[in-house]
Amino acid sequence: MILLNKNGLPTPVLMAIQQSIDGYDRGDCEFTTTELIKSAYHCRLKKENYATLEVEADENLASMAGTALHAAIECAARKIDGAVCEQRYYAVIDGHKIGGKIDYMCGSALYDWKDTKVWESVFEPDHYKWTAQMNINRYILKQNKINTTKMIVWARYKDWMPSKAKNPDGYPGHHHEQVLIHAWNDDKTLAYIRERLADHLSEKPEPCAPWYTGEKPTLYAIMREGRKSALKLCAYETEARGRMGEYGGTYIETRPGGKFMCDGYCDCRHICPENRGA
Repeated sequence: MILLNKNGLPTPVLMAIQQSIDGYDRGDCEFTTTELIKSAYHCRLKKENYATLEVEADENLASMAGTALHAAIECAARKIDGAVCEQRYYAVIDGHKIGGKIDYMCGSALYDWKDTKVWESVFEPDHYKWTAQMNINRYILKQNKINTTKMIVWARYKDWMPSKAKNPDGYPGHHHEQVLIHAWNDDKTLAYIRERLADHLSEKPEPCAPWYTGEKPTLYAIMREGRKSALKLCAYETEARGRMGEYGGTYIETRPGGKFMCDGYCDCRHICPENRGA
C-alpha cells in the first residue's frame, strides 16, 4: 500500500500511521475472524492490488487512534489477575486455519473494544457484524477448550454529538456503550463460518452486498416551513407530492441515497469496478 500525503500531515504523524499499518500482525492463519466477516469481493480486490493501492494517509488516522486505544487498555488490563489480552487463538475448519484475536477475556467473559462511528449503531442496530465476529471468536475459543458464557462489545463513538443524543431515531444516548452480544449455537456459527469461507474461496466473489456498502435509497421528505425534521419520508417523489396536504407540508426535500461506505470510507473505492464513482 502506498500512502499519499496530499493534505500535508506532519512527518512524525505520517511515520506513526505507517508504523501502525506495518505493525499489524495477522498471525499464522489463512483467514482472520475480521477478514471472514468482511466482503470477499473487497478483500480480494485489496489483496490483488495491495502493492500499488494508493491511499491518502489521513484516512488512516482513525485506525491508528483505535490501535492506540487498544494498546492503552491492554497495558492497564494486564494488571488484572487472570486477564487475557490481545491474544490470538486458532482453529482449523474444513482444512482452513482461522485466527481470532481476543481483545480481553476475564473468567468466562469475552470483550471486544470498538473505536467506531455512530453509524455502526444507527444503521445497524442489531449489530450483526459484531455478533458474527464475537461468535466466531467464541467458537475458536471453544475449539481450544475455553468456554465463554458472556460476550460484550464496548463501543466508543468517536463522532458522537450531544446535540443529536435526544434524537429518538436510534442515536446513541452517550458517547460509549456496552453491547451484550447474543450467543449463537455451535451449528449456526459453524454454518456461518462455512458460508463465509465459501465466499472468500470462490474463484469470483460476488460484488459487495448492500449491507456492506451501506447502500441507502433516495428518499423524499415532506417538509413544512420553519420545521427542520421531516413530516413524512416517502420512497417516491410522486407519493410525497400526493400526500403533502395530508401532512400539512409546504415543500418536498430530496434526500439523496448512495453507498456511504463506497463513497467515503472504503480504501478500494478509487479502483473498484463496482463503485459508481470509479
